[in-house]
Parts: sequence; structure tokens; C-alpha cells
Amino acid sequence: MNRGELMTIKGAAEKGGITPASIYNYEKEGYLKFVEIDGFRVVYYRDVLRASWEAKQQNVRAGKTLGTGRKAQKK
Repeated sequence: MNRGELMTIKGAAEKGGITPASIYNYEKEGYLKFVEIDGFRVVYYRDVLRASWEAKQQNVRAGKTLGTGRKAQKK
């Protein structure tokens, strides 16, 4: 299976329209695994997209709605 382009965390976040912090959270929550090459952490872009989708689906199953975080509450 083609896992897509191998990218830096920052690059994958920019391309996917999410924050690098989200990618770190996906890894922490078990949705994503980093690849370490010469001491640098990188990710497969397709894995980032899958992790993002899985995290959103988990929120839907848990009854959480999007846009209710701290930033949304300040508006």
C-alpha cells in the first residue's frame, strides 16, 4: 500500500490544513506513528490524513461537536 509522501511534521500540517500540534496529538493518542530518520521525526502524509479522519470519527462517536474548544468559546 502506498502511504504517500514522507514529509516533515510542519510540512504535513501545512499541506493538510491542520496544526503541527494536532499531528503530535494524533501520535500521542495512537492514531499515528512517526518515522525517525537520522534523528528527525517525519510522517507519511497519507497516515496524517487517516489519523485526522479517525480522530474526528472518534469525536463524533463520543458525541462531541466540532467548534466547542477554547478558541471557539472566546468568540
